[in-house]
Amino acid sequence: MEKHKELKKTLIDYTIVTSFDYIRTFDENNFTDFSFNKVSTIVNNESKYLLVGLSRIDGNPFVLYNPKLDFIHDELYQNMVYTNKVKGYNKERNRVLGYYEGDGIVRFGNKYPETIKIQFELATVDEIIRKNYYISNLPNKTRHEIIQSYILNLGESLGYKVNIAINDKKKLKRLNTNLLIAKTPQPADLVTISSNKVIDRIDVIWYENIIPVAAFEIEFSNNYADAFRRLHKLNEYSITLNPHLYNIICSYDQKYYEIYNYCKENYSFIKSLFPKLNLYFLPLSKLDDSLKLKDVLGFGKEKDICRNHFFSIKSLTPLIANFHLFHYQ
Repeated sequence: MEKHKELKKTLIDYTIVTSFDYIRTFDENNFTDFSFNKVSTIVNNESKYLLVGLSRIDGNPFVLYNPKLDFIHDELYQNMVYTNKVKGYNKERNRVLGYYEGDGIVRFGNKYPETIKIQFELATVDEIIRKNYYISNLPNKTRHEIIQSYILNLGESLGYKVNIAINDKKKLKRLNTNLLIAKTPQPADLVTISSNKVIDRIDVIWYENIIPVAAFEIEFSNNYADAFRRLHKLNEYSITLNPHLYNIICSYDQKYYEIYNYCKENYSFIKSLFPKLNLYFLPLSKLDDSLKLKDVLGFGKEKDICRNHFFSIKSLTPLIANFHLFHYQ
């Protein structure tokens, strides 16, 4: 499969492109098509338009991005279909052709000067991921991997080494090849082989050098006990390295009370696993806030501001403490 077509497939598979977005490729001559049959049935005010092609300079794929598919659809329809002011509408196939002129400009219409030029932003895959976090539109089939990729992206941006569950690495490899996937440190004198296997199945771990800083379990089911036990094993391993490790359950905002009540009803069990009370809940809306803050502040000196924001009550809510004192806002 050609690189740009493989990239298009990846964007779709991991819902970086959603069901209400429109994505097409350029052919070898930089032509593409805009199908009204397709766009008219999916477009809304959140739809975006992406075009994927191959660079003639280095042969690498590129992405053109415009967040206003609805405006583009209306302009093309009004001028090329309804009024026919701009020539080039194919009535039989209900489509128009576009040509990439370069510098992010795609031209529709086949006769000068009556053409429509649409300005796109030239974007990398990482930039598209950072621009759009579809927290509210996660498909059941891939939502776990998508949230994993967001947490990985955030951790790397904040300067941490990141590690994902060994059984998920192949699934995520295509999504973001620039992620730094660190090997889980496993000193033989601190952790048993059986514990290693458990630790290696934790969804995401952030490291400062070899010291675990935060561990994440993404939980959309009700299988909380297994998630807590995996986190507990990492706590056992890291107790001498970082006794204040953040153990984080990440899920939909509305899952907080369900998980909170589980911890309350099984307090003795949970307290035995996390005697430091270092168990927290990260709602997806707060993950989205941290991602957007990171985008605004960038990757340089401001990362400390992003770190402080993430590891605060603004993002994380305690799951075990004095239960009458804590509740999710």
